[in-house]
Amino acid sequence: MASIHSYEKQGKEHYYVMYDIYVNGKRKQKKKKGFKKKKEAKEFKSKVENEINEGTYIDPAKIPFSELAEKWFNKKKIGLSKQTIENYRINLDEYALPFLGEKAISKIDTEDIDNFINDMLTRKTKKGKIGYAPKTIDKAFDVISGCFNYAIDHDLIKKNPCDKATLPKMTKGETSVWTEDEAKTFLDGIKNHRLYCLFYIALHTGMRQGELLGLRWKDIDFKHKRLSIKQVMSHDAKEMFLGAKTEASNRSIDLGDKALKILKEHRVKQEEEKVKYADIYKDQDLVFCTQYGTPVNPSNIRNRIMLPTIEKTGVTKIRFHDLRHTCATILLLNGAPVKAVSERLGHKNINITLQTYAHVLPSTSQQIADQMDNLI
Repeated sequence: MASIHSYEKQGKEHYYVMYDIYVNGKRKQKKKKGFKKKKEAKEFKSKVENEINEGTYIDPAKIPFSELAEKWFNKKKIGLSKQTIENYRINLDEYALPFLGEKAISKIDTEDIDNFINDMLTRKTKKGKIGYAPKTIDKAFDVISGCFNYAIDHDLIKKNPCDKATLPKMTKGETSVWTEDEAKTFLDGIKNHRLYCLFYIALHTGMRQGELLGLRWKDIDFKHKRLSIKQVMSHDAKEMFLGAKTEASNRSIDLGDKALKILKEHRVKQEEEKVKYADIYKDQDLVFCTQYGTPVNPSNIRNRIMLPTIEKTGVTKIRFHDLRHTCATILLLNGAPVKAVSERLGHKNINITLQTYAHVLPSTSQQIADQMDNLI
């Protein structure tokens, strides 16, 4: 049976709950403290009593991390995109659970978390390399920390063992991007390709590859000169997910007149393909698709279109994702407000933009310094 007590501390009344559990016929006394209101203590007392009477009570000291992780995951996935849910599942199944799964959450401490990080740094990856990148470790760490925060919120543990763990330093080397001249050279070199519009819009908007390949004609408002991110294609091109990567990614992007003109020209050519391949054409309303209307495979974009054009034009070799970085870099170097660039890219907050493009900002800072010289 659970009992409730009160005590005085620093002039404020706090409450704690004392209750008994039985393990192998032996009584063990438990104490849960830290309630600021008597109502909170009573609610916890009722919860414990019901669980003890129904035989469903589980001693927090016995709960394995694997069980906690499932509880966290089932709550966390509500309202998230399918792709984000899959990423959480991967971080649990491939990284966190193999190392921490069977350990009791009450026994996991900061040393265990540091050992997990060291294991990730020395573990053999699927690609045969030794050690995962700091970014990969950071994502897995965030999932583990989220699980322990969930445990704290549900009165299972008192503190998060991740709080004082030491993560490897993130290497933030400058991203490979094109200059304005290189971007123009590449676009000139690919102008006659049926997917020229894809590369132009990528550079114009800074959209992610999945956002571009999931874009539909109904998501483009030609009258008000903007498009909306409402559907995203998976990395393997096998699925379309409604909604974007994050809440911030569900955004509208303004389009320039030249971009609108190129989109309209692209649509005319696409209509011609619909007629030409009418018997086998699968119209999914995709802006960027194969000549038969089906989704474009990202690897084909990279290997069959982008890389050959890079070799032909002689511009710097970059990834498709670096078109997004090129867009942001060109905008920032030309004085675009960081907040506006952040919103265009769909970053969660402006700090992400500042951290990612810190190497670009000194040049704009110099402009401000020069302006200040003139002002004072």
